[in-house]
Amino acid sequence: DTPLVGRLALTSETLDLRPYMADDDQAAATPEQSSLAAVPDDLDLKMSLRAGTVYADDYRLERVKGDVRVTNATIHMDDIRADTLGGKATVRGTYKAPTDQQADVDMTLRLTTIDISQAMSTVDTFARVVPVAKAARGRVTFTSAGTATLGPDLAPALPSLMANGKVGSSSMRVQPDWLTAVTKAL
Repeated sequence: DTPLVGRLALTSETLDLRPYMADDDQAAATPEQSSLAAVPDDLDLKMSLRAGTVYADDYRLERVKGDVRVTNATIHMDDIRADTLGGKATVRGTYKAPTDQQADVDMTLRLTTIDISQAMSTVDTFARVVPVAKAARGRVTFTSAGTATLGPDLAPALPSLMANGKVGSSSMRVQPDWLTAVTKAL
């Protein structure tokens, strides 16, 4: 009746997660299924990760390192770092899910000096949220922090959603296609 205690150190030159990730057709949960993963409450596991290259969906992460602890039905991520999108990414936060029907997340994501055109072509959400950035070139730093309660379909319960973010750049240029056409015509 005591938690299972363990330590895991994962070190790899290349870690390809793509075969284990569901594609969009498989990811859609039926009303009876949940897309959430329950976290056991009888586990006390500390994990450290060091990987040269990690592949996940369309993302390629380099020099990945970080620590994760699973305890009390919660996953604690502490400064998981990687080089990606021409810059650096850091994630920290928690995912608490005693069942597969609801999860509380509290995450902070920091992307430092990423290449904006590479981010727009790789991260579909950026292109949808900030379409004018498709015409941008340069490097940006992006920080986002938020909390939410997720339902079985991974959608946040809107009353629980609290988020803030900041985007900054010292070297970004925006040149929309229509402006290029006007320039050529003039």
